[in-house]
Amino acid sequence: MAGEGFKSFVGLGGGFSASELKQVIFLSRILILGQFFFLVSTFFTGILESQKRFLIPAVAPLFYNLGIIISTILFAKQIGLLAPTLGAIVGAFFHLLIQLPFVLDLGYRLKLVWKPKDKGVVELIKLAIPRIAEVSLFQIKRFVWLFLASIVSGGVTYLKSADLLQGLPVGVFGLSLAKAAFPSLSREYSTNNMEEFRKVFYTTLNQVLFFVIPISVFMIVLRVPIVRLVFGAQQFNWEDTLQTGYVLSAFAFGIFAYAASLVFSRGFYALHDTKTPVVISFISVLVNALLGFLFIVGFGLDTWGIALSFSIAGILQFLITIFVFFAKINGSMAKIFIPLTKMIFLSSLSGAAMFLILKIFDRAVWVKRLSFLGSFEASKYIPFEKFVLDTNYTLNLIILTFAVILIGSTIYFLLALFINMQEATNTLKIIPRFMKGSFSEIQKEPEQISPPPTDVPTN
Repeated sequence: MAGEGFKSFVGLGGGFSASELKQVIFLSRILILGQFFFLVSTFFTGILESQKRFLIPAVAPLFYNLGIIISTILFAKQIGLLAPTLGAIVGAFFHLLIQLPFVLDLGYRLKLVWKPKDKGVVELIKLAIPRIAEVSLFQIKRFVWLFLASIVSGGVTYLKSADLLQGLPVGVFGLSLAKAAFPSLSREYSTNNMEEFRKVFYTTLNQVLFFVIPISVFMIVLRVPIVRLVFGAQQFNWEDTLQTGYVLSAFAFGIFAYAASLVFSRGFYALHDTKTPVVISFISVLVNALLGFLFIVGFGLDTWGIALSFSIAGILQFLITIFVFFAKINGSMAKIFIPLTKMIFLSSLSGAAMFLILKIFDRAVWVKRLSFLGSFEASKYIPFEKFVLDTNYTLNLIILTFAVILIGSTIYFLLALFINMQEATNTLKIIPRFMKGSFSEIQKEPEQISPPPTDVPTN
């Protein structure tokens, strides 16, 4: 119904033709149907996660993606973009369906009961309204992204491609560990055991940062190989690869902040405070929008300016949140900032080593003199063809990229063990538990199936 208004607003960017805008509106209207399935499946996810059943909610998105992929492969030639659109709806249905048997196994049964004044219903509504506002702010932010990216030629593609990559560590580590910690945080608060609450929170947040910060550095160093491997040279020419790499680098600076914000959000929810995250999110969205307009419209920067505004806003959100949240729980800043400083330092060392290795063993660097190494005229005296890899070939690019990642990760982890970082020790304990399908090692407690207190919000 709002299609024409959307068309008028986005059309200001100049990045879409009239026919393209018409197609976007048509496909968006179809995609709305899938949201009804997500509405129910997200409710099921909350039920399962409140009982510490994390595996099925984690697997459910795979069925959503499979729906898109299979539909695209089978029908894209016949119906074009309508194929992945319909696949998204089918995938959303299976996102719901895969969780249904496990929800029923927990004893959940749907009953039509009208009790608007029930204590649980009233509490749920009070907690849900700010959460709805927070999610709405997130969507507004994405909408501003779309508008700003449409101003720059190729901006939407660069932004969405880089956003897909930067979202992986946030989802894999930030979201999964935050969800795993939420039931324990809720229980400790309900029993007024704030000492254990703080302990679980410190451990979870530091563990997330321990994983995410080096990945951010790796993404900056390996931005071009990553983009080439994920999106391929056939779809992305060299200029597309470079521009997407710049956007990914700008995103990478704020990845740690957004991963941490997921842990903070669960902390606030466990305290039955859903209003504070909304206020902080509003500040973040406002800063993001203002900086985005300043960088793109004011300074005329390329698409990476949008990603940079996103990172700056995220870091500001992180700083505000940590001060507000720690004031509520009487937390210690040193418990976070001391390990954080160590992680940044170790990640920088490993990143520097990765950069040197990448430049030394990439043949293009020597031939085209793409870095400072070319200034040494080393190619005249060193038979570089005997030990470097020609990354114009996909296999060589894969070998070099994964070798650099392996070396960088090893350096980071060994240095962390050397200085006796607790997060490195925790990782050694988590890995075997993770391989067995348990995500609760970080809280050092067995899985419990008994329901949480009724006044604890599910997410």
